[in-house]
Order: sequence, then C-alpha cells, then structure tokens
Amino acid sequence: MNRYPRIVVGILLLVLGVMPVLAQDSTPTFEASPCAFLVPADQTVECGYVSVPENRADPDSTPIRLAVAVFKAKSANPAADPIMYLEGGPGGNSLSLSGMGFNQILAPFVEDRDVILFDQRGTGFSEPALNCPGFTDLIRDTLSDNLSPADEQFLLVKALLECAAELQGDDINLAAYNSVENAADVDAIRAALGYEQVNLFGTSYGTRLALTVMRDFPAGVRSSIMGALYPLQVNLLTDTAASTDRVLDTLFAGCAADPDCAAAYPDLETVFYDLVDQWNAEPVTMSVLDMFGGENIQASINGDELISGLFTALYSTDLIPTLPQTIFEARDGNYETLAGYFALILATNNFVSRGMYFSVECHDEGPFTTAEAFEASVNAYPEISDFIERSGDPLAICDTWPAGVGGAVENEPVTSDIPALLLNGEYDPITPPEWAYLAAETLPNSYVYEFPGMGHDAALQTCGVAITLSFLDNPSVEPDSSCLAEVGAPDFVIPGQETEAAAITFVPYEGDGFTTVVPEGWTAMMMGTFGRGQTPTDQTAVVILSLPVPAALYIQGMSAQLGSEAENTGTREANGLTWTLYNLELMGFPSSLALTESGGKTFAIQMVANSSERDAIYEHVFLPIIDAFALAG
Repeated sequence: MNRYPRIVVGILLLVLGVMPVLAQDSTPTFEASPCAFLVPADQTVECGYVSVPENRADPDSTPIRLAVAVFKAKSANPAADPIMYLEGGPGGNSLSLSGMGFNQILAPFVEDRDVILFDQRGTGFSEPALNCPGFTDLIRDTLSDNLSPADEQFLLVKALLECAAELQGDDINLAAYNSVENAADVDAIRAALGYEQVNLFGTSYGTRLALTVMRDFPAGVRSSIMGALYPLQVNLLTDTAASTDRVLDTLFAGCAADPDCAAAYPDLETVFYDLVDQWNAEPVTMSVLDMFGGENIQASINGDELISGLFTALYSTDLIPTLPQTIFEARDGNYETLAGYFALILATNNFVSRGMYFSVECHDEGPFTTAEAFEASVNAYPEISDFIERSGDPLAICDTWPAGVGGAVENEPVTSDIPALLLNGEYDPITPPEWAYLAAETLPNSYVYEFPGMGHDAALQTCGVAITLSFLDNPSVEPDSSCLAEVGAPDFVIPGQETEAAAITFVPYEGDGFTTVVPEGWTAMMMGTFGRGQTPTDQTAVVILSLPVPAALYIQGMSAQLGSEAENTGTREANGLTWTLYNLELMGFPSSLALTESGGKTFAIQMVANSSERDAIYEHVFLPIIDAFALAG
C-alpha cells in the first residue's frame, strides 16, 4: 500500500461478551454527515454514521456510532451488490487512510460497484475509539533507549493496563469489542444502507471478521474475498514466532536461489544474524523520521529491533526486493533505508486503536492460549525469541484486560457454502500461505491462490486485483488466474544496476500561474506535490508551489523551521527566469530547492530523495522541471 511520502507531509507543513449475538432487532439507519477525512480526487463519497448497541446482549446497552463512507460506483448502471471492505489489525483505522490510499488500493473496484468503508467499532472516527495514546507515545519515546526485553515488556504492559483503566473510566465496556459484535455491525451497516447482499473484502484480521460474518449472517453475503487469511482455528498469539522464522528462512532461501542475489549478498542469513548479535551487544544510532511529531529521533537500534524492522518491511511486496541490499547496507554502516522501516513503524502505530486490538485478541484468542504454550512457542526459535518477547507478553495483558471470554465457536473452523476467494503471499510474515489452505478445507466453494514473491498485501497487488475482479463477475465459477503465470520470485535489487531516473519521461503540468512538467507515473497528491511511491518507505518527491511571500522571507522561514541554514549553490537561467538554488536537509533527507520571483509571487520547486539517488534525481528530475518552467500568459 503506497501512502503519501511522510517527507512530503513535512514539506507541506513547513509551507503551511460470551453470550451469542442475536439477530438485528430492527433496521438501523444511516445518518449522513460530512466526511471527516480527505476525499480522494475524482471520487464521489457519501459519509455518515450508523448507530448500534455497544452490547447487543444487554437491552439497556449504550449506543455507539460507526463511521461509514460509501464510495459511489462510476458506472451509470452499477451492480446491486457493493464491496464492503474490512480493515485489518484488529484495530486498524480504515477511513483516515482511505484518502491517502484509496486510489492505489480500491479504485479498480469502484468502476462497477459501490465500495463501502467503515471504521470498525472502537477504531478511527467511530465513537468511542479505543485509542491508547500512552502506548503510542511509549513506542516513539523508547526508540532512543536501549531497553532490555524484560524492561520493554514491562513498560508496554503497564501502558496498556493504564489505557484499559482510562477507557473503563469513560464507561466503555471493553468486553463488547470483539469479532462477534463486529460481525453484527457489518450486517447492521449493510441493512442501514439498503443493500440486500454485499461482497466482503477482508485483509488480515479483516478475513477473520469476514469468516465470522459468513458464519453469523450468511444471508447478507454474496461472496467473500479474503487476502492474508487469519482463520479462526489458528492462534496468532502462539504462532507468530513460527511465522517469523518461516518468512526469514523464505527470504534467505529466495536470495540464495537467485544467482545475482547470491553473488551480491553471499551468506545473507549469516550476515543478518551476525548483525543481530552485534547490535544486541552494541546498539547503533540512526536518525528516524517521526512524521506526526515532525522531527527526527536519534534512535538506538539493537539486534532485536533490526528483526522488527525487517519483519515490518516483509508486509510490503514492494519492499521485499530491497531487503538483501538493506541488510548489507546496514552491515556497512549505511542505515538510511533501514531507518525508513522504523519510520514506517512509527507512522503505522498512529493508525491502530490498540484498545480494540487487545479487546479482540484477548476475547477471541486468549481463552484458547496458555502461558506454557506461549512460552514454548517462543523458546522453539531462540534466534528471534527476544524479538517476540519485546512485543509484550499477550497473556500478561489478557489476564487483566477486561475483554470477556469468547465461546468455543471462536476457535473452530468456519464452514460455509458462500463463494470465497482466498489469496495469500509467499513472503507474508504474519499470516502464512498454509492458513489459506487450512481455511479452504471447510469452504467447499472456495478458490485458493498463493502468490510467489509477495507479502501481506498480495490481494491488493495487480494480479490479486485482476483475479478478484474476475471472481466478482461470477463467484460460482473459477476466476481467471492467468496473471499468476507472470508472477515470480522477487526481483532483488543488485548494486550497480542503472538508476531508473535516467529513463524518466515527463508530462505537462499547469499550476497557479505557471506551466512545467512532472515525471510520468508519479502520484499527484496535494498542493503541487508528486511522489514516486515505488515502495511504502520511498520518500522521493517533488513539490511545485506558487507562494505569496518574498523568496528571502521564505528561505529565512524554512531555515528557521529546520534549525539550519540552507546552502546557496548558485543560480540557473531558464525561460527568462533566474532561479536561486539551495541544498538543505529536510527531516534527515537530502533536499534541493529552487526559488524565483515574478509578479509579486515566489515560485518554489523542491526535491527530496535519499542520498544514494540524490544526484540522479537532481539531474534527471529536478533540473528538467526548472528548465521547463514558464510563466502562464
């Protein structure tokens, strides 16, 4: 999933219970309201809320509000059955991310069908949201500390239990936030919007939710698309260590089987685990961008956190080809790419409602887990055991988190005749491919596809989308999966490969009082901003602005905000304009800036790229944009 480059945001800021759930008692209603998130360009969206009981087993339960957005189909004759997207997590915020990721993720589906997004109970814009800001702050604040696994686990558990007490102090019933109630919410939203049936589209935890909806409310489901399967009969708490070990082995074996990768990065597994041991003995310091704090953190990264960074990167198919190179760069003291992984962790942490995560996991998984089983699962993989333990002992949290106890059915396979499409990636770090095959054993009308070389987001990649669109046309018929023949092992990045910057082509761009060009295929975001977006951590971008302030004042303010002077590197003449050129550092990334004045306005062109590509992007992107710039009229 490609998001707005965090560095671009920085530029713009500088510029500016056990009881069964009963069937729905009555049809809930949809109350329209303004969208609370940035609506993507060229999308028609209807936003509002659906009110439901917090606890359906209690007739006097306080109502809660679910934030809903319907992205309207572009077709004049859309299909009657929309897609209902179920976010992962549990606890993932859907709507706040939709403005940044909809066009890259779900846009193909809105051509012929409405697409329904909503923030699940306890998350995002839904009310109440089970946010734990103390936990979120702790992740950021301790990044500079070299804590032992025991100390880190203690602080995490303490922060979460304090959060539980605060949420209960607000009269929130934490036992009412689980997959059973969540599934009833899905059906309530369907009914409130007036749809007879929906096509569920769940990813990660959203697949567990989809399976629960198929079990509890089958009449409202036409079909179910599930990517990164998390079936009810597995146990995430005790399986994470094995899944982590499996995916690391997959990465090392994948590089070894590729002659170019093996030659460029020999003995990758040994190099990686040697680095883990070295950094655990003596952590290294790197600058990590905190987008939300608007600052760089001097992070102290140990070996267990190195595993965490790699584990996080494996979620993204786009990042997988870069991982061997990143490991060798880190060995040689270049932490720039790796720091991007930790920036991704910090950013993602702000879009997860941790209270919802633990209410769901402690209700759905906790009753079927023992301390002995968890400890045995961790000890079976000693090379990564400290990494697992640093994440916090889930049973220590669940023992005191008032989540209620899920019934035995929450640990049993879901059996359903509803047509289902199951999509998993070979390199998925948290939901391994075998979980899709396991779920399919009790879904007789299902089709299973495993994607070589892909991570947790396989269902949202090009081939996954193509198979899904074919499936939606007629879920009772095996979809066209011919694109799988073109999917193969990761195309690992090899040193010395010619930069792609030289091959960039341009398209015209018209701004406020000017024309120029921008790189073809780069994503247009906001305020003249274009991001390359090759990977989720790719910060390469250009910003082209017209400003109502003198250039001297702008560069003075920019330097003050950054805390350092911009370096004047000379001038450039183009189309009758004289541009003053500067080099500066923006939140840890090299940046180039060009300023010119005309007609009482300052025109600014700014480029950001990592140090390894800076010169190529400067020559093949930044300068051509300057040279093509012309005043309108």
